[in-house]
Amino acid sequence: MTRNFLGLVIDFIRGLLEKVVKFFLSIFGVSSETDLLSDEIKKSFVLLSISLFVFFVFFVVFLAIFLVPSPTVKVPNLLGDDILDAIAKLENARLIPSVEFVISQDKPRGEVLRQIPYPGNIVREGKTVKMFVSIGSGEFILPDFVGKPLEEVRSFLSSRGVYISSIEYVKSEYGRGLVVRTLPSAGTKLKPGMPITVFVSTGVEDSIPMPNLIGFNYENAAIFLSSKNVKFKMVPVPVNDPGSDGIVLDHIPKEGEFISKDSFAEIMVGVFGDENVSQNTRFILYYKNLSAFSKEGVSNYYLSFEIEDQIGVRKIKKKFNNLSSVVIPLRLRGIGKLKVYVNDELVLEETL
Repeated sequence: MTRNFLGLVIDFIRGLLEKVVKFFLSIFGVSSETDLLSDEIKKSFVLLSISLFVFFVFFVVFLAIFLVPSPTVKVPNLLGDDILDAIAKLENARLIPSVEFVISQDKPRGEVLRQIPYPGNIVREGKTVKMFVSIGSGEFILPDFVGKPLEEVRSFLSSRGVYISSIEYVKSEYGRGLVVRTLPSAGTKLKPGMPITVFVSTGVEDSIPMPNLIGFNYENAAIFLSSKNVKFKMVPVPVNDPGSDGIVLDHIPKEGEFISKDSFAEIMVGVFGDENVSQNTRFILYYKNLSAFSKEGVSNYYLSFEIEDQIGVRKIKKKFNNLSSVVIPLRLRGIGKLKVYVNDELVLEETL
């Protein structure tokens, strides 16, 4: 049935097209019997005509939907209203309410502080009106979070506008990841914006959750793990992007998994170049006790590390207050020679 209908439409358009062609031929004095249009060309004209007809229909529908003006209304004045009354006003005016809650020290909870668009503006029906509604001063009594998961506590505090300034991990009989106590303690009255320290259990072992080091420079990642007494190995991984050179790409354990002093972490670090370059690259954490070169009355020591390897010769300068435990991350390609200077005085040479 559909094919028959389509055939009728095509025949109608073809006949109409032939009449139009004959009309123009008669104007120019050409016999209507002259076959200026082959069957293939006529078919092309038919299909083109159908396409133009469909486009015309859609164009008319578009104009009807988008260009016919919809009724307009005046935005009511919501300032000072209770949120429920303000929503009722907007619904009566055929406008859509949107709410954002803000802290206010002098306005009661639920009062509309300002609005967009402003009162009196003429807008179309169905437009969204955004209201900024007071939640009061935001003060609350800090609950007792002992035994609660850290993420649950973080979510609660965030909803009250309080941020966790630091997280301290401590050994405890509570399960890993559970809150042991807070500072300030439970029962304290807090306001939004105030900091709080949360103490989280690592269990009975001396361990910490693995942080997300992805995107860190290898030097910062090495110093952090060293400060936590975590043993680690940095594994070079070839990369095509020079921006990823020396950057941590991944690590094991993953973020959030607990790692103890006896654990071993693998840190995957990008090395710009091919497989041979990455295989010949080493990332090491250089430890040295240079206390023999300390001088009485000197509190600041400027150390220079001169490295010579397949990359070339380069210097790294660092400031140390104590020479008894000098720690510095190094990157080497092949065998490296190291010279250490303390306040520009050469004190050590060794092969790495």
